[in-house]
Amino acid sequence: MKKTTAILLFAAFACGDSTTPPEYDDVSGTFEGPMKGTTTLAGPITGTLAIDATATFTIQQTAGNLTVDWMSDGKVSLNGQIVERLSGTERGTGTIAKGRDPAVTFTFRGADDLCPDVSELKLAGTHRSEETKFELSVGFPLIDDDSCQKLGEVPLTGTLTKK
Repeated sequence: MKKTTAILLFAAFACGDSTTPPEYDDVSGTFEGPMKGTTTLAGPITGTLAIDATATFTIQQTAGNLTVDWMSDGKVSLNGQIVERLSGTERGTGTIAKGRDPAVTFTFRGADDLCPDVSELKLAGTHRSEETKFELSVGFPLIDDDSCQKLGEVPLTGTLTKK
């Protein structure tokens, strides 16, 4: 009896912790932070265009697949003057790679009824495992609603932290 107990105890210690780290970072929950960027316009409209917004992502996760509800609130400025308010919600999808500090992507199909073919938005970045935050970037498209032509883009970057 004593010999069996000693063998079982040895086997338990030799195997160590029976839990293994997850294959994917758990990114379920709500993340929030600023998304900002500027660009210089040349053409019919000239000057410095700036976007300054707060983005909130609410994420549901199944392994490496993500469902994302995105809410934004902010402003678009041209040469320091507010020309448009940003406010809205979108539902999108995403993926997260396996491992530590994994790559992430988020894709949103805009609700732009005028120009549906050019309204897709793809964000890419990294999930910082220790800090539970996303570092993201995107080329935010500037679209002419009359012609549905992409006129350019504003490079946005941001850090969204878990709430």
